[in-house]
Amino acid sequence: MFTRKRLIFCTVLCVVLYSAAVTTSRASTFTIDTTPPNVNISTFGYPNTATYGQTITAVAGTTQLNSFSFYIQTSGTITYRAYVMAWDGTKATGPILFQSLDQVTSGTGLNQYTYNTGGISLTPGSQYVLFASVSNNYFVGNSAGVMGARNNNPYSGGRFVYSNNGNNFGQLLSNNWDTFGDSYDLAFTAQLSSPNEVPEPTTMALFGTGLVGIAAQLRRRRKAQSNNGTNHEEKKR
Repeated sequence: MFTRKRLIFCTVLCVVLYSAAVTTSRASTFTIDTTPPNVNISTFGYPNTATYGQTITAVAGTTQLNSFSFYIQTSGTITYRAYVMAWDGTKATGPILFQSLDQVTSGTGLNQYTYNTGGISLTPGSQYVLFASVSNNYFVGNSAGVMGARNNNPYSGGRFVYSNNGNNFGQLLSNNWDTFGDSYDLAFTAQLSSPNEVPEPTTMALFGTGLVGIAAQLRRRRKAQSNNGTNHEEKKR
């Protein structure tokens, strides 16, 4: 007989299976984090260095870049854009994978600025460059400042890179960028996850089977109760 205790047990079991599926779908996340900064690199912005960036290496299992962030400090305001492009070892290459709208620094001190990419698919083992550039706003009236960095090589999958490309964005793809060597990284974060995360099919199949089983047992129980009620009425007659 399908008792109330068994019904509760099966319901709890299905909830547990579903929770396991959801946990599995969220488990493959990874954040590169070299913060907080211990040095500042200057000078970023007009009329100085137009582009500061950080290279990263995509790792299998977490190849969707969802967001990244930099630390910027300025006495005025810098209007710039954030980008993501592939990296060939010396310069940016291929199409622009992500480009933000104009970003404007605000406040005093070294502040963290985060850029949501909407989820960019990366190729495992390939390198990419995350960067901020004033190339589209390289004119009198824009400002300059410093970016937070680390000088103790906290991230082995890439390094700090920069380009004095002025208002010529195309130079980022044609000319080699400069670097301070492998020991310098920007103080940055990059939040990555598994692409198209979904619960494991086997777990979801078990969950669905459990729900179907409970529904079937409930139907049988209601039918049995209905028949018992009919039989009881017949005896009273």
